[in-house]
Amino acid sequence: MQHLQGLLYTLLLEDEMCVSVLQCSTIAVTNDGSTLHIPILQRVVAGVHEEDVGDFNEDEDVIVAVVVDDDDDDDQEPVVEYPDNLQVGMTFPTKDVAMQCVKEYLGTHIPLLIERHGLQNKRPLREYTTIGRNHIKSFQGGFLHLNITFQVLLPILKGFDHCKPVVSVDGTWLYGKYRGTLLMAIAQDGNGHTLPIAYAIVEGETSDGWFFFLSRLQMFVTPQPNLCLISDRHESIKSAVRRVNSNWHHVFCVRHISQNFMRTFKNGLMKDLVTNMGYAMAQPSITYFGRQISDWSQDAVKWLDDIPKEQWLQAYDEGRRWGHMTTNLSECMNNVLKGTRNLPISSLVQATYYRVTAKFEERGTQAQAMMTSGLIYSNTIIQNLNKERAMSNSHEVVIHNRAHSIFTVKELVRPPSGRPIGTFMVDLDKRWCDCGEFQALRYPCSHVIAACLFIHRDYMMYVSSKYTLQCIFDVYKEEFPTIPLQSYWPEYNGIELCHNPAMRRDPKGRPQSTRIHTEMDQREKNTHPKRCGLCRNEGHSKNKCPYCTDAPNRN
Repeated sequence: MQHLQGLLYTLLLEDEMCVSVLQCSTIAVTNDGSTLHIPILQRVVAGVHEEDVGDFNEDEDVIVAVVVDDDDDDDQEPVVEYPDNLQVGMTFPTKDVAMQCVKEYLGTHIPLLIERHGLQNKRPLREYTTIGRNHIKSFQGGFLHLNITFQVLLPILKGFDHCKPVVSVDGTWLYGKYRGTLLMAIAQDGNGHTLPIAYAIVEGETSDGWFFFLSRLQMFVTPQPNLCLISDRHESIKSAVRRVNSNWHHVFCVRHISQNFMRTFKNGLMKDLVTNMGYAMAQPSITYFGRQISDWSQDAVKWLDDIPKEQWLQAYDEGRRWGHMTTNLSECMNNVLKGTRNLPISSLVQATYYRVTAKFEERGTQAQAMMTSGLIYSNTIIQNLNKERAMSNSHEVVIHNRAHSIFTVKELVRPPSGRPIGTFMVDLDKRWCDCGEFQALRYPCSHVIAACLFIHRDYMMYVSSKYTLQCIFDVYKEEFPTIPLQSYWPEYNGIELCHNPAMRRDPKGRPQSTRIHTEMDQREKNTHPKRCGLCRNEGHSKNKCPYCTDAPNRN
């Protein structure tokens, strides 16, 4: 098996006045020539035989030549072969040789773009992905056209390891002078704060655009296993996730599923039942809602059965969502960036950089101050646990196995959620409660707290470490470097970027800055009766409260 050699320079020429650069970090050669989309050279590469290269269509795409090592000896210089005449693609051992060959061929000096690819480790040649023309950027008039870009900041990259292993991805369009789509990946810390971990600007929400974003997201930001990726059910995202071939657990937004259900069956009551099914944390509750939908329409049941249960039902996801059932994390960030989406790309990057820097400083200082005062857990988790502790006072506990920490907890008062009073089994060793909240949210529910208090055990030991102030501080402890005045910047001699004229928006009319509201944007109706703000009784407001003498008597 042939191997790639550490460094290589690739020059791609489309014609005498147009230079293109391959924007990639991997290069491919496979047995199947039809999948390469690369025309053949007279002598492509040393060590690659004709039967390995196959037959190519010379009119289909550009040439990619690679440097290979015929021997296993790492000390030997790589063997390079290329055609005698400068053609539409060549690989050179050094940058100087490449520039000299082009100068002699063209007879005049034009700005050259030569991409230097550094490969840290040797890998089998046929393990690399094929690269097509969609990763080639044309060079005209001294500038390189910018079509796609991926951005991730190093402090965020280090801080993401201490966030919940859940990432919400979504896209929003840019409405400036040039068309484009901003793809985002958003995470959340243990205190409920959103954290934008990566951005990408692509031509649109296509399969190739999402693949570019998700593949770099996995490569640079989220290489860890068992990560939960939340998105809508758009075919381009599902296709890109399959192409990335990662070990992510891809799940869908329940609100988008309810919206698609409403568009298909036109029934608001059944749509609410579908939403309740997705949010339900216990499998018996899903059976209950499913029976109601089945009595209404068998076609609706078949439509829901076509979606894998573990991808949209919280009771079947084994706690991977951490309670996040929608893409609200990324939708929230869309609103935050609304004022910057009409800016040029450089201004957009600068705006996000300074906003994230300010939030890092604010949240890191807050977490450090709370730890200094002796606190251990975040405010959000403390508030939630206080509510669960208050509800646990109305539970009755029966021990079944003290050695294995198995209990039966019976509710004596109807819970605030409105569900019927129930009896639940709690297994502390397996971190299990029949209600499902313990597994889904990663902190004790009221039944677990009641069982722990019954045997005088500290229930805080069952709170996930992601909710601790130390873990939250680790998210924001990295510092962002300051950007000096531009006059202090070192001289830049690299490539120059410009917008692609083909992506320019039609100058006629004002660009649309708000999206059209759909079924998903409708507010849920408030089913609770209105009460007086003073006496909390129904039938009147605080302005006409009969029990308050200071209230104005309005007729």
